[in-house]
Amino acid sequence: MKHPALHAILLLLSALILTSCGKSGDVPQNGEIRAISLAPALTELAFHLGGGDSFCGRTDVCTYPPEAEKLPVTGHFADPALETVLKLKPTHVFANALINPRQKTALEKAGIKFFLHSCDTMEDYLYWVDLMGKELQKPEAAAAETGRIQNWLAENKTRAQNGKRVVFVLWDDPLMVAGSRTLPDTAIALAGGINAAAGEKGYLKCSREFLLKSKPDALVWAVNRPFAQASAFLRELNVPLVYEGFDLDALLRPGPRFPTGVDALRDFLEDEKK
Repeated sequence: MKHPALHAILLLLSALILTSCGKSGDVPQNGEIRAISLAPALTELAFHLGGGDSFCGRTDVCTYPPEAEKLPVTGHFADPALETVLKLKPTHVFANALINPRQKTALEKAGIKFFLHSCDTMEDYLYWVDLMGKELQKPEAAAAETGRIQNWLAENKTRAQNGKRVVFVLWDDPLMVAGSRTLPDTAIALAGGINAAAGEKGYLKCSREFLLKSKPDALVWAVNRPFAQASAFLRELNVPLVYEGFDLDALLRPGPRFPTGVDALRDFLEDEKK
């Protein structure tokens, strides 16, 4: 037989747990938008569309535009601190990379609208522009951004391909490069080049033999230190062209500045034709 006092205590504890976990009753019900982004590119896009004032949280790498840094930090990229997120009582959470399934479930059970979609291609980016335009109630700005990107893509198609075989290096010890179905792969193609590692999907550890067989004409050095400090193997490989010192965020974040990063890479490849 259950003890009445014990039963009452258990009920009270259950209520407290549900309250602390941010059930749907905690989510604003007055039409107010309180959004959190779990990706720097999406944070940047939100501000670009004029919806930054609807945000109540960001990741520790959401550093652009500068106004975003004023927001509370909710965790790492695609890895939020669930308790911190729930305390902020968001209505929306946006993510472009897979987070812990348990976190996703907890957010949805709390009555939060959770949006997860990749962003590795321009089609993905336009999807996000449309979605965030609707959810942040910025349809005009979203339409303008869609038009800007479509015009850029149309103009890009008129430019000749330079045919440079490019390897996109993300780290050199161990050697990590970008294969197909990645944002760097999209950047290389839009810049008129050919991804030398396109035969492999995703981001991969690359053997020296693989890199030698790929015979790259150009190497994109996307490591946050000078190429002069690269591994001896890469420096001795004598790739004709090494692209370094560029804006890493513009080329590695699928946001509003991505076309600028692609154009700069194309200009480098075209200016360095042999």
